[in-house]
Amino acid sequence: MDPAQSLSSDRLSALPDDLLRRIMSFLNARNTVQTCVLSRRWRYLWRSLPRINAEFTEFYYDEVPQFKKFVNTLLLRRDPVPLDTFWLRHLIEDSDFYEGCSEAGLWISHALQLQASAVEFVSLDQAVEFNYAVFTSQFLRRLRLHNVHLIKGFFKQLMTGCPNLEDLLLYDAVILDDEISSSKSLKILNFYESRFSEDYDASISIPSLTSLTLYDPAARLLKNLSDVRNLDLDYDGEKNSPNLEKLTLEPSKGIIGELEERPFKCEHLKIVEVICPKGSPLLQRVKDFFT
Repeated sequence: MDPAQSLSSDRLSALPDDLLRRIMSFLNARNTVQTCVLSRRWRYLWRSLPRINAEFTEFYYDEVPQFKKFVNTLLLRRDPVPLDTFWLRHLIEDSDFYEGCSEAGLWISHALQLQASAVEFVSLDQAVEFNYAVFTSQFLRRLRLHNVHLIKGFFKQLMTGCPNLEDLLLYDAVILDDEISSSKSLKILNFYESRFSEDYDASISIPSLTSLTLYDPAARLLKNLSDVRNLDLDYDGEKNSPNLEKLTLEPSKGIIGELEERPFKCEHLKIVEVICPKGSPLLQRVKDFFT
């Protein structure tokens, strides 16, 4: 091969280490480790990446033990430098469910000890239950949990253990708690396809929120949302959001009747977005309510 052509084909190696680490951090974790065979210079770059994306889908379905060994080794051999983001997508088997939940919690705890500001966990099979003490970090600002059971005390732990948390997303979560509150730092709260246990009379009371998305038709949850400016609802509930500026409704037949029975006051409301089938009579009922 022409030396000039060889040089031009390896422009990545001419980049500074910090830029290479940033580029590599967008790869899945297994791919980043595999870059160590490219050259002597690349051998240890994976040990100090600002992001870790531990993705089980890089392994075969029956390779759960190999995945667990890989993640343990990855975290143990990583250099003790701060971590920006930790993404974990894990398959926990029935045969070692409790051990698997505990191990996933230890990985998240390790990432938080490395000052990760963003953590996302996805359970690819059954819902996972964490010891909520795992979530202790003054550096955590964004947390996303998919397919989890949140036991009583979880939100209280976030309030005290993660005082700077700003953005919380819960997807397909089962919430076994009655008081959903947080520190003054939480600004964005999103519930998607999550379920609130009928054993608890749950309520949301977070005055610092500026944006709330809630899809749950079963419970009346909203109590104190004094700073909310963007509210996206698909549920039947009470509202106390005097600073609300944008309201998105995806109404069922019942929600309009509830609005008529319990009108609410939003002096700063500017935009009302209604999501419903074209020509739906519910649209006119919503219009009538707000005029």
